[in-house]
Amino acid sequence: MGKWIPSETHLTNILHFVKHSFKKKGLEGLREAWCVNPDAFKLFRDKPDVFANQAHQCAILSTSSAMLYDTPGQEDEDSGLRFVKITKDEYNDVLAVVHGMWNRKMDGQHNSEA
Repeated sequence: MGKWIPSETHLTNILHFVKHSFKKKGLEGLREAWCVNPDAFKLFRDKPDVFANQAHQCAILSTSSAMLYDTPGQEDEDSGLRFVKITKDEYNDVLAVVHGMWNRKMDGQHNSEA
């Protein structure tokens, strides 16, 4: 991805980079010096079947509630993001707010075109 340039690097650039990093071509372009976990890199390079199996197990474990959501009162103070499980009613409330924001944006675009 290169260097972060505040006025030129946008969220879409980051998302594209992350998406590419999970594709075979992106993974094959890695260098050990770039990797935070050199053991995983060596496993990917030397034993791809074992790497794939362990990556699959990790992906399954990562979907557990314990991994996805913060436990109230035990949040990581260094993290800027907090994930908590919400009820269906809370989800619907958030969805209504997002839809309202979207509708106001679309109404504003239509009014400026008129």
